[in-house]
Amino acid sequence: KKIKQLKIRIKYLRQRAREMRQKALSLGSPALDKDIVQTSGAGDKMAEQVAEYLDLEREAEEVALSLTKKRQQMIDRILEMDDHRYAEVLYKYYVEDKRLKVIALEMGYSYGRIRHMIREAEREFDQS
Repeated sequence: KKIKQLKIRIKYLRQRAREMRQKALSLGSPALDKDIVQTSGAGDKMAEQVAEYLDLEREAEEVALSLTKKRQQMIDRILEMDDHRYAEVLYKYYVEDKRLKVIALEMGYSYGRIRHMIREAEREFDQS
């Protein structure tokens, strides 16, 4: 479940970073007129937007790295389970994000049996 939460957080951070990047790029440069002298202002605002964008990108990459490490740890734990059916069903459900109906078809079990196996597998996983 933590894997899914981290995926959502990364997606949100990357979306915010894209929005900030677009905002920073859309500020553009001020129009220069021979009668108007402009001091700082727009340039400072652009620099702030770019800095905020870079911070979001950095945070998204840190979370992505954390996700990769946690995901691999969870996969390792899943694959070490004693019952290979539990390992397979958890892997398909949490790592591959497959729906229960798809898993049931792939594994040759009924939908109800897969739901039951998920609960049993989660219990065993939590106890290990």
